[in-house]
Amino acid sequence: MGSSSAEIDQEIKEARGELHETLGVLERRAARGARVYGRIAAGVAVGVAAVAVGVLVYRRRRRKKVVNQLRRVLSDVRDLPDEVTSKLRTKLPIKVVIANRDDDAGDGGNAWSAMAGKIAPTLVGSATGAVMARLRGAPQEVATAE
Repeated sequence: MGSSSAEIDQEIKEARGELHETLGVLERRAARGARVYGRIAAGVAVGVAAVAVGVLVYRRRRRKKVVNQLRRVLSDVRDLPDEVTSKLRTKLPIKVVIANRDDDAGDGGNAWSAMAGKIAPTLVGSATGAVMARLRGAPQEVATAE
């Protein structure tokens, strides 16, 4: 029995040695894979950061251009002769009303004010565009039925 016990101990040591070597190989492979995925993640993060910075720079430059265009147009409007501004006032009656929300009365007041809040920016934009086109002297397009 002594020899079989020694043989069993030897087999156990060999199996442990093989398992230790296999475990070492697996650990190295896992570490290599983790490094590859880490590099990929770092590259993606740098790419996302670069795109974000590019978008921010683009938006800042674009806003400045729009602001400069508005300033140029408004300075042109201020320099108009008095007779032109008087004609514009008579032809384009624009009335601005500022009301407090507490002044709304009735059950349907909230629905109407919500609807007006959604429609108002479109109307203001269209009116502003029409005024600017008229001030620039751009020809107006006339829709015809064909």
